[in-house]
Amino acid sequence: MPDEELTEQLKRLRARAGNPSVRDLAKLTARQGPGRAMTRSTVQDKISGKSPPRLAQILALVQACADYANSIGAPLPPEDTDERVWRDRIHAMSVRTPPPSPAPTEAPPRPSARWDLDPLIRAGMYDMVDVVQANEHQPMASWLPTLIHALGSAGMSNEQFLTAASRESPPETVATIIALAASHETRAVERLVHLSAVNQPADHIPAIIVLLRRQRFPDPAVGVQLADLLINMLTGKQYGGLSNIGLDHYVSIVSALRSATMERDATRVLEGIGAHGRAKLVLELAASFPDKTYGDRETVLSSVAKGSDYHLKSLLEELRTTTIKGIDPKNTLDRIIFGIPYDKSQAIASYLQSEGMNEEAQRVLELEGQPPF
Repeated sequence: MPDEELTEQLKRLRARAGNPSVRDLAKLTARQGPGRAMTRSTVQDKISGKSPPRLAQILALVQACADYANSIGAPLPPEDTDERVWRDRIHAMSVRTPPPSPAPTEAPPRPSARWDLDPLIRAGMYDMVDVVQANEHQPMASWLPTLIHALGSAGMSNEQFLTAASRESPPETVATIIALAASHETRAVERLVHLSAVNQPADHIPAIIVLLRRQRFPDPAVGVQLADLLINMLTGKQYGGLSNIGLDHYVSIVSALRSATMERDATRVLEGIGAHGRAKLVLELAASFPDKTYGDRETVLSSVAKGSDYHLKSLLEELRTTTIKGIDPKNTLDRIIFGIPYDKSQAIASYLQSEGMNEEAQRVLELEGQPPF
């Protein structure tokens, strides 16, 4: 619905209500409470269509017209002032109406996001609807902390907004992460980093890591910690493996890090997946690299024992049953065992034996103290 239609409907409602003056409407909105109070200039702008319609303001004007009509003894019919009808009109307009075309000399606006505002409307959070609509073409870092805080206080989901933030360009995503960190929205920060690990293209990961590390607000250490958190999310060290990230994506991430001369981070990703990744993924990742001493395959396999005992057991169980091209079960078992710290061999052998993995436990003991390969 174009803005003109909504403006005309407001004008018709005002006429049916007895044509209250702008001053009267402003006074009547003030009686509805601080959240709906409007100045005379704001009322005039809304009625004339000079400023964008905001849900809370339109509903305030509808109620003001109803109150005025009652005060002169000519109440409006219920269907004229039904808030559900007006909410639907405003919401439909916000979804269907494209943003105005920029002047030729202006930079193009940011792509329009089509938010699902129904949950906010149904919860009566009209002020937050206004925040979203008023900032449609502004960086999310400038307004998302306010919305996240309100949604958290209300016990409502913020997933659609964090998902959108996780798909922006690296500078925009990092700016939003830092803005949420500065607002102490810890859970939202962790979720946004997690979603960024899932949704960002592999070749964006190096830029995000570097941009986080170079942050100086609110504290230089915060950016470094958040970069580490992203790597931990990617490898499964934090919150477990990411089931919706496949082998090709991980290989691309390692390649992208190396292309950016971030060798230490590439190694951390390989080690982290070896120590915390899903069992089959670990073996598939190892198989994707050439079989050579001190290569990437060796880095992945020798890191398996750096994870939990349960992780080691799960991977050895997978090795028993799965068939992956390029993976020799016996040779791979030995390479994993050589990654077990010397002082833990006895304890791990006992654990594997208690889990019914007697052959593997025996091999741990046989290789104890032997130099690898």
